[in-house]
Amino acid sequence: MGQPPKKHTILLVEDEKSLQVLVKTMLEEAGHAVLAASSGTEAWTLFSSAGGSIDLVLTDLGLPGVEGWDLCRKLKMVSPELPIVVASGDPDSMASERLAEVGVSAFIRKPFSNEELLEEIDRILSRGNVSRLRTPTPNS
Repeated sequence: MGQPPKKHTILLVEDEKSLQVLVKTMLEEAGHAVLAASSGTEAWTLFSSAGGSIDLVLTDLGLPGVEGWDLCRKLKMVSPELPIVVASGDPDSMASERLAEVGVSAFIRKPFSNEELLEEIDRILSRGNVSRLRTPTPNS
């Protein structure tokens, strides 16, 4: 049997390579297509070249290049409906007013379990709150 059809396209932004590989693998095993970036600058480049096909962004905040908060702001300026999930181990990043200010959909505290992350992503994507910039394909 082949792979199940891809559910959504997720942009994963994580500078810790081992964690990036683990999360990418977990998301792909759950049926998602994943674009992975190690910095805010790389994430912005991937997002810009993806042609609006990204359904959700999962990002750390402490990133080289463009930091996570600035990346969230830039993404929301271009795509206000794009769901963004922040994953961080820094307790200061949980400040709800700052999360709301940059339009974050959810916060997940590191370390998180696979189940916790997948449930949160599924909850957000099932609300229909996905990017409206998506271009339909003939097979859609």
